[in-house]
Amino acid sequence: MRLRRLELTRYGCFTDHNIDFGEPIFGAPDIHIIYGENEAGKSTIFEAYLDLLFGIGPQTPYNFKHPYDTMLIGATLEQNGVRKAFKRVKKQSSLLDEQGLPLSEGALGVFLAGLGRQQCLAMFSLNDESIKKGGDDILASKGETGALLFAASAGLAQFNDKLKGLSEEADQFHKKGG
Repeated sequence: MRLRRLELTRYGCFTDHNIDFGEPIFGAPDIHIIYGENEAGKSTIFEAYLDLLFGIGPQTPYNFKHPYDTMLIGATLEQNGVRKAFKRVKKQSSLLDEQGLPLSEGALGVFLAGLGRQQCLAMFSLNDESIKKGGDDILASKGETGALLFAASAGLAQFNDKLKGLSEEADQFHKKGG
């Protein structure tokens, strides 16, 4: 799934703000990084994307400028050459087509391919919290994962392979009949 366009019509601090991610360029990496000052709206943009895909929760913190009954997010998604526009409001039957007609939640199924909100959050968002957790996980790991990550970061990957080969050779030497 590719996010082609995100429309923050009435969401959080945004009013009628659109982000166009452009056409993909064949053969080029297709990654978009949103960066900016603290409190610029980066997290709000990502939460809007998640709310579009999975629904706006009952107690959202993003209604401070626009009341619940007026919140509106839109997006154009692409999958295997198919482009489809969706809108999301905060009410029952909240997923809408381009004309504002209700859609079943299954209409997003082709694009989501079974991914849930938490999986999308983990796969497509890198922020201070996730970086810190990843670092803590690396520090807490024992055995090969920590060693491999340390070796890779220190440029010792080839050294580790050589050491493993020597260890295997030594094991063969000390084997009965070796």
